[in-house]
Amino acid sequence: MICIPSKADKVRSTLVDSIRLLAWTMYKSQHKLQGQQAFAGYPAFETEWLAHEIHKMDLKGVQKFIKSLGYSEEELLEDRSKYYERKRGYNNSQTSQETAQTEAPNPFDTEVADEFEYPEPPY
Repeated sequence: MICIPSKADKVRSTLVDSIRLLAWTMYKSQHKLQGQQAFAGYPAFETEWLAHEIHKMDLKGVQKFIKSLGYSEEELLEDRSKYYERKRGYNNSQTSQETAQTEAPNPFDTEVADEFEYPEPPY
């Protein structure tokens, strides 16, 4: 079945994700999780997160909850955007490094061709 969310559902979902990122950051800090430990620690966080009352709230409830924490929707959404920008940048740099390590240079790439000597084809 195709589900098309209302604008309120979409806003609510984005705000809840913003709170999840805030909570995850705090959880990692409290449990001193870094790198691979953070990946291993996420399932425990997720169990607690899914049990949180925020999942039972509608948009107005989520907005009220955010205000009770002293945040504005705008700053949470901005923090969320920054988080995903950093993540995208990190993933792109990791992919670039992996590609550079696993692929031979393209002899037709003029930026790289000067650094490598390729034998002339026999024809």
